[in-house]
Amino acid sequence: AELNSKLDATKARQVATHPEWIKENLNISDDTHKIIPVLVSPVKAAHKGAIPHLTNFYYWDLKDFRSWAKVALSVIRELRVNFVEAGDLVWRSEACTKLSSAKIDGENIEKMLLKRKASDKLNS
Repeated sequence: AELNSKLDATKARQVATHPEWIKENLNISDDTHKIIPVLVSPVKAAHKGAIPHLTNFYYWDLKDFRSWAKVALSVIRELRVNFVEAGDLVWRSEACTKLSSAKIDGENIEKMLLKRKASDKLNS
């Protein structure tokens, strides 16, 4: 997307309804509690028609996502060096600690995303 482009209604609706599409079209497990729709994009604003949908998903600026991804990949590469086999409980414990410390575990990602409501981030 261009730097000055705006989120249109079609894309906003698509993002907002994606959890329903996932439930209907993918074989997800019954213990899946949440599906958090997130738009990763460089857009900074939304067209008027998109505004009603902005409360139904979260926004992650593309530049911020790329920075986060570099950190996440660095930690994963570090963990992979010591990985031996799937049942290694010591490795698993260390991996959980490192992922949590770097704030790239599921709980921290969810907390971060839930602070980024698209309606708060995309000015019209």
